[in-house]
Amino acid sequence: MTTQKTIQETIDTWNQTHNNPTLAKFLNTALRKYVFEGLGYATRSMKPREFTQLSQTLKLENLLKKALKLHKQEEAFSTFPKPQENLVEFALMLFDFHFDREVTAGRRSKSTKHNYRSALGRWLRWLAEQLWWQELSAEQTPLVMPPQHRRPQPVRFSTRGAKYSLNPSQWPASLADEFSQYQEFRRTDGRGEARKARRSAIKRRSTPNVEALSESTLKHHVEVISAFLGWYVNILGNSPDHVDLLLLLEIELIEDYNDWRIDNRNTSHALGITLINIAVGIAKWKHFHQTERRNFSDIAVIEVLRELRAEWTKEYKLEQEESRARKWPLKELTHEQLRDIVLYLKQNCALYWGRTDKHTGKWIKCAQRHPSVVVNSWLTYLLVMIFVFLPVRQQEVRGHILGETIWREVDEQGKAYYCVSVMHKNFSKTHKRRIYKLPDLLTKELDY
Repeated sequence: MTTQKTIQETIDTWNQTHNNPTLAKFLNTALRKYVFEGLGYATRSMKPREFTQLSQTLKLENLLKKALKLHKQEEAFSTFPKPQENLVEFALMLFDFHFDREVTAGRRSKSTKHNYRSALGRWLRWLAEQLWWQELSAEQTPLVMPPQHRRPQPVRFSTRGAKYSLNPSQWPASLADEFSQYQEFRRTDGRGEARKARRSAIKRRSTPNVEALSESTLKHHVEVISAFLGWYVNILGNSPDHVDLLLLLEIELIEDYNDWRIDNRNTSHALGITLINIAVGIAKWKHFHQTERRNFSDIAVIEVLRELRAEWTKEYKLEQEESRARKWPLKELTHEQLRDIVLYLKQNCALYWGRTDKHTGKWIKCAQRHPSVVVNSWLTYLLVMIFVFLPVRQQEVRGHILGETIWREVDEQGKAYYCVSVMHKNFSKTHKRRIYKLPDLLTKELDY
């Protein structure tokens, strides 16, 4: 985890941001003679090489623990700000305390203080902005909600409102009546036509299979048919007086429309597949009394439409794969970005709403949030945090039961941690569950 970075790693990363050897030298001296020495490390007499070796093994987390211990146990530092709340001020005040003692004792000139303090302050302020420190120093319960950004509205693509569509109000009366009969046929899965067939001389072994459609699906069919007929009239230049549903059974016409949409509208085969499904339904309606098979396989136009649909479905799957390949690099998040999201979600667990002060322009607290809202925010934060840091598959998270499959333990040093037990794929053979120790970062959150 990034929170286990060593002090030297953070210094090296910071040095790369400014590439100033003199500034780096001042920082090392300030840390070695005043900050680390003040935290209890015997670093004053160390040579720079020895201090670098110590920094390469000393973890950022250990530095925080030393600062917390010093703040609690030493009365002289009890008035300093808490390290986890204000690292910059705590470390600078610690530096001032020990440097000023050196000046008083005559071992250091006051005029040199600015150089060391400036380098230390710049490193500390940079560190406080990094994700490494935020994970270590985040408050258990944030106080004020961060400013909320307006969510961008998603862009919706639909055939509705297409400029070339022939709206139902523009349909000739014969087409409107024809479509009304087709809708009734699809609403009742052909039961009305089946009753007519039983009363006629047509003898069948079984009733042809027609799937009933919902009102929302039929409403979408109106949009798709309107777009197709609009293309036929407004783009190809045909008269609207003689359009009918049988146009959807002309295979070449459907292919030309699908090609036009792909070439000129930059669409996929998805709407073409929907159009074929509608055409198959119309063909079933028109040939309901002619077919002698339940699946209409003896109707030539339906078989041709089905073959075309199978071909376009393959094309559509390839288009989806290509689309995912293009979009995935834009959607994939690094683990550092995921941890940044976790920290943002924790900030949303704050006890108060925030607002901008009219006079100072600062973000301050205002109304208190309802406890149930805070709890819901916390659950969201904790669940996402588990997904980010849990060393097992996500689908097993829902199986964790406190006290049974997830429990708290304490090691020999008195350090608490959580364990989870997971059923392995060979559980039916071995009857043994796998036990995982959860990352330390989750311990305090689960305790809370």
